[in-house]
Amino acid sequence: MIVRTREQQPFKLYRTWLIDGDRWTHFEARAGDVVVCTYPKSGTTWMLRILGLLFYDKTDAIPLDTTFPWWEFRMGMSIEDLSTSFKTRSGRRAVKSHLPHDGIPFDKKLKYIHVCRDGRDVCLSYHNHSTGFLPHVLERMNAIGLADEMIGSPYPQIQTDPADFFHDWLTKPALPGEQDGKPFLSYFDFELSYWRNRHQKNLLFVHYADLLANLVHEMERVADFLEIQVPKERLKTLADAASFASMSQQGAVYLPNNSKDFQDGANRLFNKGEIGRWKGIFRSEDLALFEKKLREKLPPEAVDWLLHGGSHG
Repeated sequence: MIVRTREQQPFKLYRTWLIDGDRWTHFEARAGDVVVCTYPKSGTTWMLRILGLLFYDKTDAIPLDTTFPWWEFRMGMSIEDLSTSFKTRSGRRAVKSHLPHDGIPFDKKLKYIHVCRDGRDVCLSYHNHSTGFLPHVLERMNAIGLADEMIGSPYPQIQTDPADFFHDWLTKPALPGEQDGKPFLSYFDFELSYWRNRHQKNLLFVHYADLLANLVHEMERVADFLEIQVPKERLKTLADAASFASMSQQGAVYLPNNSKDFQDGANRLFNKGEIGRWKGIFRSEDLALFEKKLREKLPPEAVDWLLHGGSHG
């Protein structure tokens, strides 16, 4: 296997209890490959379902977590086995990543889709996610963190109260070099990294709120970006199969591996799929701090995009 060195394909190394960005040195790009790049809980699985529908033109539920693997995930298949398996696949391929723009090697022959979501919705969904890990997952993450010299600690303790979790997410880092984002990376730095590169021709911005508001239109945008021709009527049928209601009914089929790591299985991963649920849950002072940090870190048009979606990306 050809392993690209960091000198040949430069990108910043990020590691947490769940991810190891160094695994990207094993990625052998093929023209037409797609990388879905998102902060956790921003609509990743939804976009992967859309890709599956556009790639295969079939509405059957497919195992998204194996068809479109999370490349830097350090708790699944070894990177050697994943690379070998992925290389043998024919047809259009896609992977997902939860790394910032500077954590992924950008290749001109690939397509990248960045899905954004209001950070307040992200954090509430992430709280549901982070409090759902089964004991065997927590034990493994603790062992990984203690053995990794870049981390040197067990997985962070997760607050049971979502308001406390939001406060920690806004004010505490999980790793050295970060300013906030516990138990992951900084949402603000993450989104800034993509916003700065939004004019790259092979990078498409999609917003979670726009997927909810007009799924057919957003799927058409994705299809056009990927140069996939789909008749309008067929697109409506595919969009029905990509609705949250449709996906949540077969969550265990879409995420057969991931669902084994959580209390309540796939139901934990397909929680509500709504926006604005944080209202009345997070404290007013933390909501003010969220907007303050957002406006300090990102330009006004980026803030508008992240909070509302629309044509700004």
